Amino acid sequence: MKIYGTLMVLALVVILLFGCTQSSGYSQGNGAPKVDAANPSPSGQEPGSTAPPTRNAQGGATTPPPATTPPSGSGSGDTTTPPAGGGTAPPPAQGQVKEFSVEAKQWEFIPGTITVNKGDTVKLKLKSTDVVHGFLLPDFGINKRLDPGQEVEVSFTADKTGSFTFYCNVPCGPGHRDMKGTFVVN
Repeated sequence: MKIYGTLMVLALVVILLFGCTQSSGYSQGNGAPKVDAANPSPSGQEPGSTAPPTRNAQGGATTPPPATTPPSGSGSGDTTTPPAGGGTAPPPAQGQVKEFSVEAKQWEFIPGTITVNKGDTVKLKLKSTDVVHGFLLPDFGINKRLDPGQEVEVSFTADKTGSFTFYCNVPCGPGHRDMKGTFVVN
């Protein structure tokens, strides 16, 4: 009786898995997405579309909803609303590209302080000159391993103001805990 119950559970699992792969749009063989010749996108969407495709009664994808068109006007896609009272709104502020070479060595970063303005694109060229170090700037999602002699480049937008700490997150010797720097965004 125990074997019969085990077989029933196994059969139910196989049926559920088979049903899920059929309704999710994946083939039974290699797991690659099914692609319809009329709509080559595996997800049933136009490339770049964020709207989910509509589904038919069997769970298969049908044509996606029509794409929206940008508002008429300059054609640039700028949807800035003019200020009340007429006139035009100023274009959004564009930051500058700021590049810095940062050297990591026991137990400091050079420079120890990096200052930029909000909206700037920051490009850091990071390099360890002695042992393996890390560069962690958590407020901007930067976490890099720095192997000696190899340059690592990171790029991000300074999208918030304040003073943020970056530090080595790879144990590198007795002064590791003091290996910090400051990233300032005005």
